[in-house]
Amino acid sequence: MPVGESLGFTLLASNYHHAAIVDLDGVTVWTGAVTRLEYALSNVVSRHGFDASFRENLAANDTPEWWLASAHPAWTNAFDVHALGDYDADGMPTWAEYVAGTHPTNAADVLRLHLASVTTNGTPAVALSWKTRAGRTYGLYTTTSLVENTWHEVSRTGGTGGAHRHVDPLGNGAGKGRLYRVDVSLRKNQ
Repeated sequence: MPVGESLGFTLLASNYHHAAIVDLDGVTVWTGAVTRLEYALSNVVSRHGFDASFRENLAANDTPEWWLASAHPAWTNAFDVHALGDYDADGMPTWAEYVAGTHPTNAADVLRLHLASVTTNGTPAVALSWKTRAGRTYGLYTTTSLVENTWHEVSRTGGTGGAHRHVDPLGNGAGKGRLYRVDVSLRKNQ
């Protein structure tokens, strides 16, 4: 291009995404959230580095619109409403199904903790297991009282798509019943 001329760009985001940041020579020159952006460089006299960043559109509780659309094509008319609903009546809202990696219209696809009495080196214990999903992190917590609501982490693991098993040798001990819970979160930078 001859020195001094102008150059225009049209940025088009794919479905369920938007242009978020435009940098020129490492400096942010535009921020926002649009699906189409016209940007022009005028009187260009040297080389420039141009970088555009796109982000996914998010509905309620950071549920990606693309995921909602893939789970049920009719949900594209009201993303926030559908992110907050529980369409398979399994007690888990759609946004939480996204985090857990389960399907929001299949009541059989749930994060379920399985417990079994076992013996480890002659000591009674509880074996806990659950199916993991890739891209998630799972924390296993225990308490002896829901009144005190003090939970202690006993295990943390990354999801692989296979089952995870943890044996708690104190599970049947000390004359106190133990309660367990599994929390799931999305891994950062996925």
